[in-house]
Amino acid sequence: MSFSKKNWLFLFLIVALINSVFNAITPLSYAQNKGELVIFHVPSNIVSSDLWGAIVSISIFQNTSATITVHPTYGTNYYSDVLLITNLDAITHYIAFNITDPLAMNVFSSAELYLRNPANGELVAKIDIGSTGFRPSNNIANWISLGSNSSLMVDLVISIKASSNTQKFFFENLTLYLVYM
Repeated sequence: MSFSKKNWLFLFLIVALINSVFNAITPLSYAQNKGELVIFHVPSNIVSSDLWGAIVSISIFQNTSATITVHPTYGTNYYSDVLLITNLDAITHYIAFNITDPLAMNVFSSAELYLRNPANGELVAKIDIGSTGFRPSNNIANWISLGSNSSLMVDLVISIKASSNTQKFFFENLTLYLVYM
C-alpha cells in the first residue's frame, strides 16, 4: 500500500494536532503535580504581639490564603513582616490579591499592604485593602512581578482617626487570597 501526497499531508496534520494538544496540556498537569508555585508563609522574625500586648495572628490555608488578625489603635499602625510571598518556580510570575474579608473602612481612614524586597527593604508596591476584589486591579497588566525563586515581604499599615464615637482598641481580621499567573 503506497501513500499519496494527500495521505502524507493528512497524516502530518493529525500528528501535528496531537503534538499541539499534548504540549498545551503538559504545563498544566506539571503545575498541578508540582503543587502551588507561589506561596504565602509566615516569616521567622514575626513579632507576636502589638502595642496592647494582644497576639497578632496569621493563619495560612493551602499556601495561598491568609487571614491576619491585628489590634490597631488610633493613629497609624505599622505591622512589619507579617507575611512572606515566595515564588518557588524557575520563571517569573505575576501576583495579585483577591480580598474577600476587608478591614472595616467605616472605622479606618486607610488600610494598605506594603510589599517590600526582603533583601534591601525597597518598597515594591502599595495595595489598598479597604474593599473586596482583586488588588492591585482586575487588569493583569497591573499585577506585581515576582521573579523566579524570589520573595516579597508583606507589611500591613492601618490608620485610624480618633473620634468620640469609636473605641480606642480594635480587633480586625483581613482575609486575602494570593492569585498568580
